[in-house]
Amino acid sequence: MARAALVVALATGAACGGGAIATRDVPSAGVADSSGDVDAGLEDVPAAGAGDAATSAGPPTGWGTIGTGRYGASGQDRRGPQVQLGAMSCVGGLHHAIVRRYVKRDLAKVIACYERQLAVTPGVEGTVGAELVIGPDGAVTSAVANGVGGEVSTCIGRVIEAIAFPRPSGGGSVQCNLPLTLRPAPI
Repeated sequence: MARAALVVALATGAACGGGAIATRDVPSAGVADSSGDVDAGLEDVPAAGAGDAATSAGPPTGWGTIGTGRYGASGQDRRGPQVQLGAMSCVGGLHHAIVRRYVKRDLAKVIACYERQLAVTPGVEGTVGAELVIGPDGAVTSAVANGVGGEVSTCIGRVIEAIAFPRPSGGGSVQCNLPLTLRPAPI
């Protein structure tokens, strides 16, 4: 039977120096023993708060630094430049939600285009209007982006042009308009 060490860092701050860390040798998640029971061997692992030393630090407060690098609620303020996809419209055999999903997958590349422009022109912001045509095979046959600055618009157009979309239903092409709002990092 495959085994893995289960490390339980309780919410009392064991990962940050407080509390205690308990280890047990238990079956790996999703691995069944000879009887077919996936949870075999877990019955002797104590639950958090079962009277061990780790609970003596008091109840968790809900504040911490794990994964955020700072105190407070995580993910509420982003430190980098922001690119927001606006309301998209598409005409043809692909729903705009599908096109949006594929564009969002490459949003990091769009942000990189914007970051390069911010290095040259700090504080530049605005809306880039992208127009794209998706061919019957799902390849982008035309992508033009205008607004904010020539270099960032050209870069965003190249990023969108490189996206491979699913084949439109009915075999025709799809024309979409996509606004992208660019904002520098909050101070």
